[in-house]
Amino acid sequence: MAQEVTEFRYFLDLPPEIRNHIYDIVLVKDKPISITSILNKRKKARPLSAFGRLLRVNKQVNAEAKTVFYSLNAFVVGNGWWGSKREENLQALKAFITRVPKDCIACIKHIHVAMFIKYNPRMPSPVPCEAEEKDTAELRLVARAISKHFIGLEHVTLKMVPLSLWSPVGATLSRDKHVLITGNIQKLAQEVRAMLEALSSKNVKTISWMQREGFSLKAFAELVADEKLKEKVKMTFVEWENTPTLY
Repeated sequence: MAQEVTEFRYFLDLPPEIRNHIYDIVLVKDKPISITSILNKRKKARPLSAFGRLLRVNKQVNAEAKTVFYSLNAFVVGNGWWGSKREENLQALKAFITRVPKDCIACIKHIHVAMFIKYNPRMPSPVPCEAEEKDTAELRLVARAISKHFIGLEHVTLKMVPLSLWSPVGATLSRDKHVLITGNIQKLAQEVRAMLEALSSKNVKTISWMQREGFSLKAFAELVADEKLKEKVKMTFVEWENTPTLY
């Protein structure tokens, strides 16, 4: 161990741009990082990740690694089942805010907001996915937490994720099924608009709506984006590649 630390000392002799490139290779993920509830604390702890090991080297490497990790990765928050280890949820977001230092959260520039809507697995296509009042209320709390703590955000990606009414651990919704958004859509749009207006008054400049074939969000986006919001931010629609099949 002593030899490893001694050898790592020469890492700091490298030019900052080379160190940052190395951090980029080691720490930046290909996919957004989901903020889900942690595993049972009684279970055996997992080995430290590359990020966790870097944080233990020394103060300088700790600071540099944190800056790269939080500023260059995208993170996913959402209003999924409370305490779920699978879906992004409010309990997990609260724990994240408590656990992660404020200056690190302030470094985060890009988040995905997963808006979970419930569906009945027995329904044929187009599958009605309902915007329930409880989920909308939790999304409101998620939005408040984002606006208060994620003060460095520049880009927000929005997506709706069908979630089975019957299974807190997820259920498959075939990709070939079309989705019909039902329930109190106006109320959901109102909450999303309030969130985006709050974020656009800070640093957020671009908003992306993630959709896939059979699940377009253009009509919902029109409900959300009034002229005032359109003047503040640039909105785009992107294809949801590698759409998850287990929700």
